[in-house]
Amino acid sequence: MDSKYIFGVLILLLLTQALAGQEQWVFPGDANVNGIVDHYDLLPTGYAFGQVGPSRNVIDHMTPEAILAPWSDNFPDGTNFIHADANANGIVELLDLIMVSQNRGLGTGSITPLDFPVGIPDVDPSLRLNNSQTVTISEDNVTLTLDLTVDSPDPQQAFNGIAFDIVYDPTYVTDVELDLAADWLTADGAAFQFVVPTPGLIQVGLTRYGSDPVVGSGPLGTLNLVIIDDLIALLETVPDTNFAPLRIRNIQSFDGDFLPVPIADDSLRVRPLTTETVTSIEQKTAPNIRVYPNPSTDFFTVQAAELRIQRAVLYDPWGRPLELYRGAPTTQLNLAFPPHLPPAVYRLLLLTADGRTRVLTITHY
Repeated sequence: MDSKYIFGVLILLLLTQALAGQEQWVFPGDANVNGIVDHYDLLPTGYAFGQVGPSRNVIDHMTPEAILAPWSDNFPDGTNFIHADANANGIVELLDLIMVSQNRGLGTGSITPLDFPVGIPDVDPSLRLNNSQTVTISEDNVTLTLDLTVDSPDPQQAFNGIAFDIVYDPTYVTDVELDLAADWLTADGAAFQFVVPTPGLIQVGLTRYGSDPVVGSGPLGTLNLVIIDDLIALLETVPDTNFAPLRIRNIQSFDGDFLPVPIADDSLRVRPLTTETVTSIEQKTAPNIRVYPNPSTDFFTVQAAELRIQRAVLYDPWGRPLELYRGAPTTQLNLAFPPHLPPAVYRLLLLTADGRTRVLTITHY
């Protein structure tokens, strides 16, 4: 056979593999093939539940595995069902959904952004928090229990699964818990749930087993959160106006044919009420706590005249926490900015021995 012909065939095969690269390998748990395992992979894995096909050679369930033979069926976007078989045993089952949870955060290192169709309120379904009503709080009302529901104008709208993020500002919200309801989407037990809380973020995913959608509207769960007790004093906005310390974003949902369902998002709107005028953070915090020097290049001192501090957490402008102190209650802390932190305005959350919280603003330059 002509060597040029053989060389040409080899080049064609290499080009074909390069163009279809994602179909040459399976990363266990990355069912949507976007390069990372997360709660959104529950949706295609759940939809493909019960599908069967050739098994794969297993390495360690945490690295890419070669596709020797694709499965006979695909998702509507053309992705092969083999990507939903996380444990490589030739059938999509409960263990594959569990592996999505176990491999969360792992991936190929090259991430493709997902598509999050944005719904139009009162036209498309909405994921509502507290029925989209503003919450009024006072200085004595810091614990909230809110309903989380899917509201669809079309009573026949089908839902086979939904995944989303709950994002909150840990400067103002000290504790958040989501209790998923055993109702509507999961009422018959034929569904899988996934909730992963981290500071400032809760990742949520719910999927039916196979193509088995529910229709209409229904409850997803209850959100319980604690807002810091001196919120009114620490707000940088004028009291008696609304602000949003928590919101729902990046919603992805599919119907019984695994076609995307646009869903409108929502946020928690809080209206703090007070009878006094607050003009700055310092007016409330200065009598009890002093921070100096401020601004600071490295070291700074926190001095409390009456409060005994047992924990200090620094939050950067993006809401990421860094614990600076946790120990015996004290009225004075000698702290320092970690050397890797860039110049910016930071918030310092202080927790006292009697359960109170204080938030100070400190500038690092």
